[in-house]
Amino acid sequence: MNELDYEELLGWSEYFRRRPIGWREDNRSAVIAMSLGGSKIRPEDLFSSLRVIQQETSKDESSSVGQKFFERFKHRFTEEDPFNDESSIQ
Repeated sequence: MNELDYEELLGWSEYFRRRPIGWREDNRSAVIAMSLGGSKIRPEDLFSSLRVIQQETSKDESSSVGQKFFERFKHRFTEEDPFNDESSIQ
């Protein structure tokens, strides 16, 4: 129970790479700084931990947009085309 197996260790390493320790506190401090008149300051410019989270979020959003595009138009990339099925036009 006092040891981690290799896969679990890699998982925790990845988790802390994506969510650095103290990012919530950094976010809270950035919101306070912005509310005190620093509206031109971006939170990711103040704290590197927030920059990492912002980059990870943008990666996830770009991949989900691509996935949504593929799901919507996948019939054009495959032989299945429900809008132009020649077998039903006979």
